[in-house]
Amino acid sequence: MAKFKAYITKYALTRGILEVMVEPCDTIPNAVWDNDGCRYYDDEWYATREYAVARVLEIIATTKNTTKKNLAKLEELERSLGDK
Repeated sequence: MAKFKAYITKYALTRGILEVMVEPCDTIPNAVWDNDGCRYYDDEWYATREYAVARVLEIIATTKNTTKKNLAKLEELERSLGDK
């Protein structure tokens, strides 16, 4: 099958959105392969930059919320240890 451009979001928080030439994987639905043999699944690649950016913004929001919750837990633990 023909290769096409895909936007990879798998490593977006560390490497940004990657623009890669890929081809569909014959054995796995909604998966693609790049020239290096890397496989990307459903929510790791997008056909348009707009969808990729939207997905990365979701990932960022989720990561920020998780980080805030974890920070609050750490601060609470720090306070409780200071009381002892």
